[in-house]
Amino acid sequence: MAGRKGLYRRGCYYYFKFKYQSSYAIAVIYAGLGETDEALKWLEIACDERATWMIFLKVHPYFDNLRAEPRFQELLQRLQFP
Repeated sequence: MAGRKGLYRRGCYYYFKFKYQSSYAIAVIYAGLGETDEALKWLEIACDERATWMIFLKVHPYFDNLRAEPRFQELLQRLQFP
């Protein structure tokens, strides 16, 4: 598994180096890799950027593994979701 994660990280690095991707999309990738801190860091950046996709934060299944995290809950409060 560690080899696959490294491969994804390298691929993402080169992809993002040459083409813009939203912070939200980067967060999705890190969440899928199980890298909670990185995913939350990029979600916070997406929130600061007012990324359009943040409207799905509360229901998007890619973030199911982050829902119990206090930083994730703070993001939801910050976005003032009902």
